[in-house]
Amino acid sequence: MRRVWSAGNVYLNFIGDEGADRVVAGFGTENYGRLARVKREYDPRNVFHLNHNIQPA
Repeated sequence: MRRVWSAGNVYLNFIGDEGADRVVAGFGTENYGRLARVKREYDPRNVFHLNHNIQPA
């Protein structure tokens, strides 16, 4: 059963420094792309890079 609030099998609260693939899996590919475009506009220098970083697209 897929939950509408779930992006997949990865819960971002429970991952450490496991790499960008796990962060993308946690957000979902479509959501991650949208967040990266927003970050490109509002944080192009990646000042807010802590926690589960989204690279500016």
